[in-house]
Amino acid sequence: MRLSPIMIAFSLVVLAPCAAAQGLKNPFFAFDNGTGRDQQLPLDAQAELVKRTGYAGIGFSGAQRVPEMLQALESRGLKLFSIYVGSRVDGEKPSYDPALPEAIRQLKGHDTVIWLTIQGSAPEGEARAVALVREVADMAAACTIADRTPVSTDT
Repeated sequence: MRLSPIMIAFSLVVLAPCAAAQGLKNPFFAFDNGTGRDQQLPLDAQAELVKRTGYAGIGFSGAQRVPEMLQALESRGLKLFSIYVGSRVDGEKPSYDPALPEAIRQLKGHDTVIWLTIQGSAPEGEARAVALVREVADMAAACTIADRTPVSTDT
């Protein structure tokens, strides 16, 4: 189902004030699938929409164009809360977006969280997934992009 820009704007306008009215302690941010990403809305326009509708920032899809999104948000006093990046455990070896290491370096000091989705299946898929998550976590730790308690992978 494809949402119309009117429905997206309506959702943004209604949800942000509700969160503020509830006095939430955690910042309330929009995911970019609701800010016009699928309609190829420019990053500046997405950031302006987020600002105008009262959100604290955005969750961004992918590891591409991170500096441009940071600039669009920070110039409006907003934050890049997360990047959503896919990875795969099938194939010859586990993989993730080749732009991810550079994106992690670009996010240093921004307290941005990586939402890593793991897809695919393979023999030893769980072990491959654990290795992949550890690799990404090590890259993030080296850049201290977010101060988060690590998830235990011990069995």
